[in-house]
Amino acid sequence: MIPKKKLVDRLGELMELERSLVPLLNRHMASSLPFSQVNEAKIKAILNQFQKCAITQEKHAQILKQMRQEIGAEKNDVF
Repeated sequence: MIPKKKLVDRLGELMELERSLVPLLNRHMASSLPFSQVNEAKIKAILNQFQKCAITQEKHAQILKQMRQEIGAEKNDVF
């Protein structure tokens, strides 16, 4: 069993990780791919896939936020 505070804190950490991971990776890919031997069409396809990942990441962040709010509002202290 996990105390509510610990679970809410951990969800906050996961939210922060979720928010920072994909944008950071996307920036690195965007800056390094032009120097690779990959052709322009392939680079555009890769960056497009990362944009899709960013959209999915935002949905995950919203779900984590909702979970954190719901658990924080619960009267139960142990999950």
